Amino acid sequence: MNNFYIDESGSMTKKYAEAFPFFVICLIKVFEPGKLKHLYKKLFLKKGSLFFTGSDKRIELKGSKLKYDDKKYLAKYFNRPGLFEVYYIKVVNKNLDQSEIYNNKARAFNYLIAKDLEHLFNKKLINYGKYYLYIDNRNVKNESKNSLEDYLNIKFAVERTFLESVEAKYFDSKNVKFIQLADFFSNLFYSDLMTQNFENEMIEFVKNKIIRDIFIFPIKY
Repeated sequence: MNNFYIDESGSMTKKYAEAFPFFVICLIKVFEPGKLKHLYKKLFLKKGSLFFTGSDKRIELKGSKLKYDDKKYLAKYFNRPGLFEVYYIKVVNKNLDQSEIYNNKARAFNYLIAKDLEHLFNKKLINYGKYYLYIDNRNVKNESKNSLEDYLNIKFAVERTFLESVEAKYFDSKNVKFIQLADFFSNLFYSDLMTQNFENEMIEFVKNKIIRDIFIFPIKY
């Protein structure tokens, strides 16, 4: 099963690139869902203080709410090869052109996901097949929720490339543990880009083949 859990950190903007230099999308591919769920449950029982309680009283792991030491702890806790892999899209805002595509967040997001999937296939990191994308619905308008699925299916059907078909589903991250994991990893990378405080952790994830790829956009030749 080609299941990807997706979340993001930062903002995509050309106009305010100085204040917001990066935008990060994290895609997580899970290989051992049972073991990863058990690991998550153990974390909650052992370190419940790391979980954020929202106004609706539901509890979730939320990267932006974590302190420095908490992120260090979780990076070590989740550094377990073989359970999942992480793929990043790193957008360098100052290098974006003036295209209007970036003024429409849904359109830009769809474009980036398509570019990254094509990139991963060309690097032989993913294979031909059906893909299932599970995405945090936090910032997605209802009218945009079918656009990614439609865009990818049309694009790759016309180009006759690697994608057989795609289903994109949107969830409240509070209900999907693996989207919360994508939230943590997207925030960890974004925090490191902004502060360089988590460089050692990122190196360890790469060494253990948990972080498999960082697709930098736009590509500079």
